[in-house]
Amino acid sequence: MFALIAHDRLYFKVDESNGENFLALGMAPFTYEGKGKPVTMSYYQLPDRIWENPTLLMEWIETSAAIARRTRKKRKSN
Repeated sequence: MFALIAHDRLYFKVDESNGENFLALGMAPFTYEGKGKPVTMSYYQLPDRIWENPTLLMEWIETSAAIARRTRKKRKSN
């Protein structure tokens, strides 16, 4: 899974290779309340300026999809 939608917002999968891109644009991670405390996931809200630029959007999709594939492979090998 490379993206999720929650509360009318689109979030993309992040890791150390792309997280700074989201932070530099002031984006926040997806967080929810779990068992009485906040849980932060490795998905960050997609900035509007990326959503509005098809070329950049494809690059960010490809990066997040590759991260999701790597994450899945790591879990399967453990």
